[in-house]
Amino acid sequence: MVKDISIIEAAYNDKKGVTAAFNKNILKVLNSQVQTNFDVNDFDHFAFYNPNEQRIEMHLTAKSNLQVTIGCTNDVIHIEKGETIHTENSCKFTPDRLEGIGNCGGMRLERVITDSKAWFSLAYYKK
Repeated sequence: MVKDISIIEAAYNDKKGVTAAFNKNILKVLNSQVQTNFDVNDFDHFAFYNPNEQRIEMHLTAKSNLQVTIGCTNDVIHIEKGETIHTENSCKFTPDRLEGIGNCGGMRLERVITDSKAWFSLAYYKK
């Protein structure tokens, strides 16, 4: 759910680096599945709340100019220092937005269950 930006951003930029490791894991998956040669140490994790889109955006920011090879095609990707790879969106919702999503899908929002702070929710829709 939409909540104070500092709370959302702290969750995605945790001090233990759990989310950063999760985010960088996509590079390991690409190395394995597409035979790229990404080095996770060449990137910094960067997550921020985009209020216009009501979502957290996770990015990996290049620490230097890089050339990454795609092994199966031998193509080379040039990534400039400071350039980001947008890896994930995590949308946050208001009750009105939850209702609107259901309406778009031809469903009616029957019930929203939240925790005591209304930070998280489970939405139940009915056709």
